Amino acid sequence: MRLTDAPDGLEVTFLDEGRSVRLVGIDWRPGRALFHAVLDGAPFAAEVSPAPEGFRIRHRAAAAQVRVLTPLSADLHERLPPRKAADTSKLVLSPMPGLVVALEVEAGQRVSAGQTLCIIEAMKMQNIIRAERDGVLKSVNAKAGDSVGADEVLAEFA
Repeated sequence: MRLTDAPDGLEVTFLDEGRSVRLVGIDWRPGRALFHAVLDGAPFAAEVSPAPEGFRIRHRAAAAQVRVLTPLSADLHERLPPRKAADTSKLVLSPMPGLVVALEVEAGQRVSAGQTLCIIEAMKMQNIIRAERDGVLKSVNAKAGDSVGADEVLAEFA
């Protein structure tokens, strides 16, 4: 997305969609939580909160991270290679923070998809963590009685 000055407001170009919209009558200053304007002739409001290098903007169910950059910084950002998502296909991650109350597997064990690996208690509810695929466990990184955080690695497949 790119913002450019227009005679009476801003033009917002969605680079990946090949379309533009016009914002006029803008009523917002940095530090204010609500942004009001007229978007292509219709009243428009969005929530605005600070974020690294810019702002996070929410409108209904949509949210976007908007960077505010100098031309040089924008040029440098465009030259960066795209960030690759981490490969977590061999990892079993904790879906929530909690307490490991039971661990039913050990390193080197062959497991089947759907088999119970461990049970995590969170908010007085027990959550069964199951294997998502068949395989051999390379390592088990938790034991009964451990506190774990969200997205903490519980086990790893070979």
